[in-house]
Amino acid sequence: MKSPKIAAAALLATGGLLLSACATQPTLEESWPEVRQKVVDAQSLHLKMDGTAKEDASGSASASSSSDIQSGTIDLAGATDDSHLKGTVAAKMGDGEVNMDILRLGQDLYMRINKAEDGQAPEGMDAFQQIVGDRWMLMPADQASDMGELSLGTVMDDLEEDMPAADAFNGKDVKAEEVDLDGRKVLKYALPEEHKDFGRTMYVDKETKELYRLEDVNSVESEADATATFTEWNAVQAPERPAENEVFDMQKLSEGLAG
Repeated sequence: MKSPKIAAAALLATGGLLLSACATQPTLEESWPEVRQKVVDAQSLHLKMDGTAKEDASGSASASSSSDIQSGTIDLAGATDDSHLKGTVAAKMGDGEVNMDILRLGQDLYMRINKAEDGQAPEGMDAFQQIVGDRWMLMPADQASDMGELSLGTVMDDLEEDMPAADAFNGKDVKAEEVDLDGRKVLKYALPEEHKDFGRTMYVDKETKELYRLEDVNSVESEADATATFTEWNAVQAPERPAENEVFDMQKLSEGLAG
């Protein structure tokens, strides 16, 4: 028979294991300052945004014309200073579909239009594709500078502008729920009502303490419901520049049409 001293030690050890197994997850007040700072300090990342136009009173998507977007996905990986970027944009517009590859290296912006999966493209797109083919289009400098929405830096600046302050959740007692998402352990937080412009639900990687997903991004003011997923924090490398024979210079086309 074990001595009382040994039995007491075993009981304390067992109790410690049970307490560790049942340890509470950090509240949003505790985790948010670190999560927020990692977003601010990020040098590169992979961001995927999926959006769907909100339904109108009839229950259908609010987009109405052939130029309106019913749903879309933006998938971007690159540096937050816009020194490099690679990604895709896919959108359903009316009865057609647009699917593009994007490549940014310094001041040079390349775009490549891919054939729609359903064989349909928005009006006027087919003729354009026949001219360019499957080559990358090197956009004129003035057009490249106007395409801020294709800038990861701009997206992250907007995100930081909408982010709650580091102490925004102090005293809120927002508890975390540990869940499995996409094969990883994440902490799920339901954001308070006053921060729903930033997102309704936030997921934080349990191990790295990095922001992983925001659901219903800008759901109050935006005309679309969007979900943003963040991966590869500070791990994205610059892509290679396309070979010369793979590039169609749009500036030359513009000059030819003007002449």
